[in-house]
Amino acid sequence: MNLGMAYSESSVVSSWPQKVFCAPAANGEWNSLLSNIMQPGDLTIATPSHGPGTASTARLLGGGMIADLRMPALKVVHRAEHVARSQEQEVLVNIVKDGAGELSQANTRLKFQIGDITFRNAHEPSSVAFSGASVHLIAIRVPLARWQGYFPSTLRGPVLAPASHSLTRALNELVRQMESGLADCHVSAVAALEQSFVLMLGAACMQFYVEAAGFVARPESVRWCQIHDYIDAHLSEATLTPADCALALQISERYLYRVLAQHGDRFSRILQRKRLDACAERLRDPKYDRYQIASIAYQCGFKDPAHFSRVFSKRFGVSPRAWRAYEDHTI
Repeated sequence: MNLGMAYSESSVVSSWPQKVFCAPAANGEWNSLLSNIMQPGDLTIATPSHGPGTASTARLLGGGMIADLRMPALKVVHRAEHVARSQEQEVLVNIVKDGAGELSQANTRLKFQIGDITFRNAHEPSSVAFSGASVHLIAIRVPLARWQGYFPSTLRGPVLAPASHSLTRALNELVRQMESGLADCHVSAVAALEQSFVLMLGAACMQFYVEAAGFVARPESVRWCQIHDYIDAHLSEATLTPADCALALQISERYLYRVLAQHGDRFSRILQRKRLDACAERLRDPKYDRYQIASIAYQCGFKDPAHFSRVFSKRFGVSPRAWRAYEDHTI
């Protein structure tokens, strides 16, 4: 498959700086393509297309993948041996732009059509059958950790957010706007937009998961998300402390530590991870080429360049200088 060929049609994937490839895909190539970017499975093409389909793919900055797929009508079956390869809890999302079909998982069948959004657990066997003259969807693989605090440890069944609901309409409109591209946006703005987009997906999934499963987020779970949001907004502050966060959220430090302990984490660990991820993104962003590595470390809240270099190398396996030199490293 030629993965370097340019794709001229508008694509939501053009909004993300970490584009992986943009290429045409013949009928016989869809099995390996979808297995590589989304989930391994057995694929059968129901109606072969006369010309090649297209696949535009990018890594999400905060973890996961997004793909804009125009493909023939097909069926994909994810068996137990396929899903066993997954290393972390993830959710597979399909935003249906054209076509229709049926999703099956956990003894539940959901029929979907244009405008609907489906969600399913990537760790459980499932099947998706598409129908229609053409199929166009935005496929997303997102770690469940990005919705942490709103969901339990796993998504227990498939979810369908119908096109008629206000949340679904808002997401479809956001996708439509992103298809024009965000080339004039700073990478930090794209990262913020991505986080909003991912959380909107979580809101749509939660809306209909609650109805099906009766799950309600606990106050501690909501606080967990607020803690993360506060840290994200204050990464550049070198003196950021748990006391600052607790004061801003109007909770006690003791309660903050309890919320973190319930999720098996610590404030300092979360802060360091987020700062390292921010540095890693800036080191590969051409807009930061004029900045020295130490300057980028300071911008992300690190006070000591030598300490930053040590923890960065430990996290990513290479030095900040080597990371900046090679574009094929991923977070």
